[in-house]
Amino acid sequence: ISGEDQPNTCMQVVEKPLAVSTYCPDMDTSAASEASSVSKASAGVLYAFSATNSSAGALYFQIANSATLPADATVPVLSYYCAASGTVSDTFIKGRYCSAGITWCWSSTAATKTIAAASGIADVRYK
Repeated sequence: ISGEDQPNTCMQVVEKPLAVSTYCPDMDTSAASEASSVSKASAGVLYAFSATNSSAGALYFQIANSATLPADATVPVLSYYCAASGTVSDTFIKGRYCSAGITWCWSSTAATKTIAAASGIADVRYK
């Protein structure tokens, strides 16, 4: 059979793309500048994100393990520095589990959430 190496007990495997969303991450993509978004309001897995800061000053793109937007002064799960007019992104090959939900926001402080104005856009991929 084509693709097999029987003497070495090997079989070729080819990954085929599917035109269905069953195995693909869902997306939370900004349509305009915003300050925050609840990507998933229940437990989920974060796979990747890309965020662009459209403000004139540096901000922090933060991810919270929450089904709602947390209060200011809450410590985020992840916090990424993003220069003015810059872009920040990350990919989690095996995913990053969030037990409560996946929420993101722009913050003016790194260690805790201090919500910024509608300061950028984001594309968050999760399941």
